[in-house]
Amino acid sequence: MGRTVSSVDAYGNHDDAQLNSSYFLARHVAVYKYDQLGLALREVQINGFTQQDINNVTLTVNKNATLAAVNMAFQVSGFNQDAFENATLNVSKIESPQAPASGDFRTWSVQSDATFQHTDSEVQSSRLHYYEVSLESHGFLLHTQVFFAERYPENCTAPDNLVLESNFQQFADFSDSVQTYITAVVQWQTPGTGCEIHEEPLNYSVSINGSNFTQLSTYTSNGIMYSASLYKLLPYSLYEITIRVSNKQQQYTDSSFPLETIQTAPNDAPGGLALHGFNTSCVTVSWDTSPSRPNGEITSYSVDCGDSSGPKTVNKIYPGSASSLKDEICGFKSGSRIVCSVWAQTTTPAVSVSVNTTTKFDFGKITLSSNSPTIGESGFYEVMLPQINTSEIQGTVQGYNVIISSTATKRRRRAINCDFDRTRAGPTTFDPLLTYEDSVTCGLDYYLAAKLDEQVQPGYVFPVGDGKVYNGIVNAELEEGVAYSVYYGVDVTLAGETLVVVQFLDESIGSFTVNPVTKSPATVHPTQKAAPPKGGKMITIIVAAVVSSLIAAIIAAIVVVLLVRNRKITKKKELSAIELTRGENEYTNPTAPSVSARPRSTFVPTTESNGVKKQKNKKYRNIKGDYENCPTLPSPTLYGESEAIPVDKLMWYIESNKELILKQYEKLSDVAVGESLAAHLPENKSKCRYKDLYPVDEFRVLLGRLPSQGTNFINASYISGYEKENKFIAAQGPTHATIEDFWLMIWQQQITSVVMATKAFETNKMKCLQYWPIAEKETQTIGEFRITNMGVEKWPDYAITRLKVIKGADEKWLTHFQFLSWPDHDVPDTSQPFLSFYRKFSRRVDVNSGPILVHCSAGVGRSGAIIALDYLFEQARAESRVDFFKCVVKMRERRPNMIQTQEQYLFVHNALYDLLSTEGFLTLTDMLSTKKDDKKALSKEYEYIESTLSKVPTITDSGQLPENLPLNRYKHILPDDKFRIYLSGRDNQTYINAIRVNGYHKVDQFYATQIPLEQTIKDLWQLVHERSCKVIVQLGDSPDSTEYYPTTVGTGYSYSSGVHTVTAKSYTERGPLQLFQLEHALEKRNLLKEPRIYSETSEITLIKLPQNLCYKTNIQPMHMISVVEQLVRLTEKMGDINVLVVSSDGAGLCGAFICAFNCLESIRLTQEVEVYNQVLMAKYRRRQFISTFEEYSHIYHILSAYVDQFSQYQNVSCM
Repeated sequence: MGRTVSSVDAYGNHDDAQLNSSYFLARHVAVYKYDQLGLALREVQINGFTQQDINNVTLTVNKNATLAAVNMAFQVSGFNQDAFENATLNVSKIESPQAPASGDFRTWSVQSDATFQHTDSEVQSSRLHYYEVSLESHGFLLHTQVFFAERYPENCTAPDNLVLESNFQQFADFSDSVQTYITAVVQWQTPGTGCEIHEEPLNYSVSINGSNFTQLSTYTSNGIMYSASLYKLLPYSLYEITIRVSNKQQQYTDSSFPLETIQTAPNDAPGGLALHGFNTSCVTVSWDTSPSRPNGEITSYSVDCGDSSGPKTVNKIYPGSASSLKDEICGFKSGSRIVCSVWAQTTTPAVSVSVNTTTKFDFGKITLSSNSPTIGESGFYEVMLPQINTSEIQGTVQGYNVIISSTATKRRRRAINCDFDRTRAGPTTFDPLLTYEDSVTCGLDYYLAAKLDEQVQPGYVFPVGDGKVYNGIVNAELEEGVAYSVYYGVDVTLAGETLVVVQFLDESIGSFTVNPVTKSPATVHPTQKAAPPKGGKMITIIVAAVVSSLIAAIIAAIVVVLLVRNRKITKKKELSAIELTRGENEYTNPTAPSVSARPRSTFVPTTESNGVKKQKNKKYRNIKGDYENCPTLPSPTLYGESEAIPVDKLMWYIESNKELILKQYEKLSDVAVGESLAAHLPENKSKCRYKDLYPVDEFRVLLGRLPSQGTNFINASYISGYEKENKFIAAQGPTHATIEDFWLMIWQQQITSVVMATKAFETNKMKCLQYWPIAEKETQTIGEFRITNMGVEKWPDYAITRLKVIKGADEKWLTHFQFLSWPDHDVPDTSQPFLSFYRKFSRRVDVNSGPILVHCSAGVGRSGAIIALDYLFEQARAESRVDFFKCVVKMRERRPNMIQTQEQYLFVHNALYDLLSTEGFLTLTDMLSTKKDDKKALSKEYEYIESTLSKVPTITDSGQLPENLPLNRYKHILPDDKFRIYLSGRDNQTYINAIRVNGYHKVDQFYATQIPLEQTIKDLWQLVHERSCKVIVQLGDSPDSTEYYPTTVGTGYSYSSGVHTVTAKSYTERGPLQLFQLEHALEKRNLLKEPRIYSETSEITLIKLPQNLCYKTNIQPMHMISVVEQLVRLTEKMGDINVLVVSSDGAGLCGAFICAFNCLESIRLTQEVEVYNQVLMAKYRRRQFISTFEEYSHIYHILSAYVDQFSQYQNVSCM
């Protein structure tokens, strides 16, 4: 049976040998073990069929014995007809499992997946008969199995009566929103069968209170005692249970017994539970009726009240007869978030139901400054900030706010980030509290002027409108002829979750009007009130927010009802229109591009039973597609009839069907989902972060807990991948109530990869509890788990952390992937950072471990986008076509609301296109020398970059303002407003032609700017100071000989009337580079103490590549590498420093250097690089970076030269 085999093992070694079937199977196992160790598994090629072919084949045996014969059925699946030719299925009868076959007594030829049946009538009663079944091809044994069967005897009688254990184990197992249910476990000894037979022939069924008998699932641990569970029994009830045991001849015996179920906690809380009538120290708790489902005899009612961030401080117990009650509970601090838990008690511990509220905030009496706002020596209006009494405030004071209200009319420039209730926005609430820039953008008449970390000392004078930055907040300059009022307040964190902007005084601490001529205070009103609220001296934003939210909810409900009615009418019209455009065998697209003088094309998809014909291993074609010859693809309809889209038509499909894609998304709301009863249980409601975002019961993750240890609920669902069942778990981000459950799920589900798509806090709101230690080597204990941070890798848009988890004596490791750049209530502007993150985690996850845990805040929106992208990417590779709608439908059937918004749905479309378009762009170091000359490959990458950026607009309004135009060296190179630098100097000048760019590991590591003009030198040095730039990289010389630093050691230059002084401390040359050590001194002023004027100095290293070595962006590769190497030395010495990159235009050479640096860092650390991604993300910030194909190609030549330089080493990890 031997044959010559040419194979490749797991290490890539070739061998030629005579292999028989047993040797091949042993080799198969060995290679499989190598794969389990994480090594690359190469294919074992054996004359046409491969290792994978063998792995795919399964042989299933089913047998059934009767009074006369043994019936057998053999099912072959996973059969590859092209690989296995002349295959046979053989069945032999053998005397014992160890005995050889007595000869084939049935043989079939196998051509494809099929089921083969055989009956053996030559069998004896009450005797075991053994069979061997085997599947062979070309003499190789692909599968073999030994099984036994027994003919049923003819003289059976009914089974014996069951001997039941007297004690029934009972526990509350499941509840819905109305009722708790009991599960009872009954046990019995194995009864006499009435037959002599080796195989268990008995079946069990149950009848409850005379109902029809239903099949009963049984299980045994020792073959003697059998158990079965009876589900959905009501608590505190009496049942008549009958268990029927029967054999295959339908002979049966019934055994009946009574069952009294246990009492449980009441299913619901006392009716009408509420907290009301609260003041600064008291709350009143009340309820109207007893629980509607007591589930037992109520013996008492209990009330626990206290601050949410600490232990309960008050406990009261009331008799069981108190079906209604109203009682006041006092002794709390002002500003406390009070939570009261109330429950009814039966004979078993009850589950509490909680309500919460917040006591009023009380700052005590605040004496306003008697000093009027005046112009101080600093030249700005000065107000004395009051002392705030925070000792009686519950919570942690995080900071102090200075707020300015004005009479200036602000015109909204662009409606961005202004999603708030404008009826509430105003000086009496300051909600939302925005910076000056955002306030102007949103058209508000107040703004946050400063945020102070600490309580100010008595007599602290604050300069209003000095233009400085206070903790990242610009204290904007004042306008002439405008009246201003100044307010003061604090930020308080309660319960560690929500940052609450506490109420502000209804009295301003000073008001004044700026004189338009002298800028002196025209009028001063030290105690003038600014529209105080009625009925109090202070305003609590929390209370205002609750009231406003209720009003908004009522209005929203009315709008939704009207929209639903409207949509029904609209959809009927749209359906009729769609049906009219669809022929019998032709799908038309009303938005498809038409081609004159050519008949309309049609596209009829080839379908099998699932509607899509799989095209395995078929390489998809040009992803851009052929626009001129594009067929008319089927459009998504409003009623969910989706079609798989060919990958090579994907771009055309997205651009031509955007409106219909969004309408298709609306239809996803009609997806039928199963019940979510478990989430509505009283004990589980607190474990769901958001209302109405619950897991479907059928697919939710169950925690392995005994009933006495708590509920098995967690807001998490199994989601299948394209080919792997339950590949993912989509989960809600942990809260204080679920953090232990979260780690228990990770441990029990064997999870080794966690993908997180949110920050812990976004826009001052907690999105997810910080559930792992942030600092390296830090350990955090959560319940029974000890988690240690073993190391963090950071990139600008994501971080990867290795975590070690210890429970008792066991230890596990997992990798935590966190994406940091998903904007709140939006989607990323470009998909590239997200795709870079996806590639990182998809290449590192362990596919042989448990599911991949994916979560954001709710576990549906961003999590759904990640899982959908993975599913569709695998589908595209397997079928060369994708079905977005069907993908999301499958996810939503398991977890509702997956892909939460239209924007996310469209983002997944675009991200998939980008992912497929850039597949193969990754370059290994050993490929650079060849790829740098592959013009076709590089052109494809550069064309993709230009095509992608053409869809993303740039806004350069600031650079085009009349007052800023003279500050630009070149009028066509202006900074994008989204990425430009805002200065906070003292001379009204906030503009500089400079943008911020990410480094390989650090956010905004680089600042690219033009060599300054004479009038902008001071701005450059102001930028250096404000952004803490420790290194300046200058590429080339100034076009007009402007000098912004001294080149002679020991000399100094002063700019802006002595505000900035720069001194040359040393000068050296290293190869082609000129290195200057500079000292920068900034004059500063102190308004509170002497001396009023002082200097703040810093050391700056300047690396210059002379002009004669620079020509546009065509710097010689080794010269560019020299600059990069010098900067790497400095970063290794000084840490992650900020770098100012300067060239004549702030674009060409700056872009080449930044891209080269980031690419070389990737090569140095990972031995691979995605050049297109580094260039695209740099050009996203400034379009003039790498503006030609030649410049793009030159980056590859730089990288290749670097690798060649270090080719004598085994790797290039050292620089």
